[in-house]
Amino acid sequence: MTDALELHCVFRQTNSESGLIDWIQNAFLQDAALIINPASFSFDRIAVLDVVNLIHRPVMELHIATSTNARISACVTSVPACNIRQHQW
Repeated sequence: MTDALELHCVFRQTNSESGLIDWIQNAFLQDAALIINPASFSFDRIAVLDVVNLIHRPVMELHIATSTNARISACVTSVPACNIRQHQW
């Protein structure tokens, strides 16, 4: 699908906050859009939020969880499956 849309996609996974921040900064330097599933990094990681806010292209925050998950229910203005540019971590 990415070929048909002429998109270059990079998929990454890490448990390292510093690694995640490096990748987001790299996306900023490349003027890229960002789709992120921040998992537990979305609840108290100011550094991750700060670097995400650098991105000028569209940012989609994607959480993979059931809507009955208490942590997800605590999110402000959440849309099932994703929030776009509503970083209120």
